[in-house]
Amino acid sequence: MKNITVSVDEETYRLSRVKAAEAGTSVPALVRAYLVELVQGRIAETQFDRLRRLQDETLESIRSRGGGLNSADTRHHGPVTKRGNQEVRWIVSQWAVRLLTRNVEVRQWARSRLRRMHMNKVRITLARRLVVGLYVSRNRGEAFSLTRCLASA
Repeated sequence: MKNITVSVDEETYRLSRVKAAEAGTSVPALVRAYLVELVQGRIAETQFDRLRRLQDETLESIRSRGGGLNSADTRHHGPVTKRGNQEVRWIVSQWAVRLLTRNVEVRQWARSRLRRMHMNKVRITLARRLVVGLYVSRNRGEAFSLTRCLASA
């Protein structure tokens, strides 16, 4: 067996000793078990991995419906559907809410739409544009551009 030396701050070490005591083991045994699980692929996916998987599932769902990017955006900004992953829909919707409240460029884009549409419809319109922008930028290998998402369709 090989020895590994790890440096951690005092608080992390104290908390790891508490966790080890709760598990009836030692800190080195916890680290050893973690490393074994890590290399055997049994560690639960990270938050980033989970969101990346959800993004891939959503993009695959869009592709399987024949693209879905040229929806009725010019008539009524597309339907609000319950298809796809609920968590992804919620995350994108919350992203749109944050942008509508905190981003000057987005508020300016929404101003004219708010005269003729309810706020919820504007939020969904923005959320759809964000998803399409993410899809396009990922497929092209480009950086995401909020300005491009807000440009006229």
